[in-house]
Amino acid sequence: KPKIGIRKIEYSYDSNFMATKNDNMPNVLFIWEMMGMNLHTVIIQSKEIVDFKWSPTFHILFIVTGNNKLYYFTLDSIFVADLPSTFLPTEIKWNSNGNKFMLKDNNFMVIGDFDSGYNQEEEEINNEENQPNQEEEDKNNDNIPVQ
Repeated sequence: KPKIGIRKIEYSYDSNFMATKNDNMPNVLFIWEMMGMNLHTVIIQSKEIVDFKWSPTFHILFIVTGNNKLYYFTLDSIFVADLPSTFLPTEIKWNSNGNKFMLKDNNFMVIGDFDSGYNQEEEEINNEENQPNQEEEDKNNDNIPVQ
């Protein structure tokens, strides 16, 4: 019987973003912006995505595909970190404050320190500046029936 449907869903720390993996496309990860359920990013890997986890404090998503790479997604970029050739992680865990993570394969686990260099306050300010204020939104939506 073929596998179909959503295999895994992960929400960002603030629930503004959701990552999903579909059984029909095991090499593809969909990143959704929850406000309006808009597709934000599609990540296509050459190997099946075996695990992915959002940071508990930032809009940062770690992805592993069972090879010796750690993929690190932010809302506007993706990076790759090479791992030792014999270490093929299949599981990711974060600690609750987001400054440490664990990668695990069948034989070993690695605990890493994480410093994102990421300025969460700057992101929030930029998001607020790009959002229309309620008064402007009301003007734009005058006489539009709500269903």
